[in-house]
This record gives sequence, C-alpha cells and structure tokens, in this order.
Amino acid sequence: MSNQWTDANLRYRLTMALRKVYFMFPLRQAVLEKVRTSFPKIKLDGTPAMRKGKQMMTHHHECENCGRTKLSTGKIFVDHIDPVVPLGTPTSELGWSEYVERLFCSMDNLWAICDICHDHKTTLENDIRKQWRYYKKGTQSEQPPTKVGKDFANFKPRYEVKPKVPKNK
Repeated sequence: MSNQWTDANLRYRLTMALRKVYFMFPLRQAVLEKVRTSFPKIKLDGTPAMRKGKQMMTHHHECENCGRTKLSTGKIFVDHIDPVVPLGTPTSELGWSEYVERLFCSMDNLWAICDICHDHKTTLENDIRKQWRYYKKGTQSEQPPTKVGKDFANFKPRYEVKPKVPKNK
C-alpha cells in the first residue's frame, strides 16, 4: 500500500478539517442561539426539575424555513443559504481562500433549518450539480439554475426525498 498523498486525498482531508473548525465557529453558534427557546423542566408531579441546586432547562429549536420545532440540536442544521461550493462549480476549481471565505461567512448567509428541510435542500442542490455535470458534458441543452437560496421550496428535485427510517435490529 502506498503512503502517497494525491491531490484529491489532500483536498478531502483539508476540507474535513476546516468543517470541524467551522462547527465551533461563533457565528454558527449565534444562529443556533437565535432560534433557541428554553423552558424549565418540570417533573411529573409538577415540581421543577433541579440538578445541583439549579433549575434544569429543556431547549427547543425552530426551523427558519418551515417553523417545525425540534427538541435536540441533532435535528437542526446551520446551513449556508448560498452553498460553500457554488452550484455549477466543481470543488477542484474553487481556490482555498474562496472556500474559507465562503465557509466562514457572515450571519446573513446562515440559517437554522430542520433535518427534513436540510435533506430536501441538499437533495435539490445535488440534483442541480448533477445537471451541471451533464450540461458541461454537452448531454443536456438547457442551463441549470445557479442559485437555490431560501426559495428552495419552489424547486422540485428530479427524485423524491425519502425520510430516514430507523433500521430494525
């Protein structure tokens, strides 16, 4: 087995490292705070739930697209309205400075959306990327869109988004 680094391998590892750093990005946390609502936890007997003398809280996050309320942060995503890698541009053509600038953007380009909206938007963007590949190869005649933005509900992907179903053990 060769220990040689290919350009694609290096790009992938650097991209993943930058995404890990982005996860702790203060503006990302601020977007989550913006959509978070806290409520005191109440026991079944009606008394407040306490831990180490402090009132325990439960947090809800509201999707900025559909308004669904999610109990955990695992079901809410801080998403770039305008994707980090622009539609119609291969990742390999995007320079590192532009990638970092687009990843660590202002709050105007970030929003908190639920897992269902995120899956729909991601499916749509991937479908458009696939259309761009066909367009650049010459097998598709009409030019695909270059932006989805917050109006992604108006676009329909070529295939339906299937909800994630837990596997039975």
